[in-house]
Amino acid sequence: MAGQGFNTFATQVVRGAAETGFEFGAFIGRGKLARLIIAEAKDVAGVVAGRTLTAFGMGRGGTAYLRRNLNVLLARINRLNVDKATKTALLKQAREGTYEIRLFGSQAKGTTYTPGVRAQLRGATGSSRTNVELIKWP
Repeated sequence: MAGQGFNTFATQVVRGAAETGFEFGAFIGRGKLARLIIAEAKDVAGVVAGRTLTAFGMGRGGTAYLRRNLNVLLARINRLNVDKATKTALLKQAREGTYEIRLFGSQAKGTTYTPGVRAQLRGATGSSRTNVELIKWP
């Protein structure tokens, strides 16, 4: 059973020789207060262009990639060993686009994202309610 902290779960699938999909899924809290987080990490030097966030339907693949990845996310949420209220809250957020997107970048490599990436992600996901947060790791 997941606890009250930051709980992660796999969202990538193998397609051909590559793992594709969102970097990972996570949630904070339990029951109706659970919050869904979708994470994407880029470990590159310099600026990351929005078009490279293909898991979210930006760049090549378009919205078909986003739909496929959201379907995987929904399936993985359905398999979580959590109480019914938590699962219901997470599924609702995934379907309605009210999840949080966290973009991770390497502090050591100076990873940054292009200006406007938050707005681009909101547009790509079709929800102005999507919260986007940029996080640096060491």
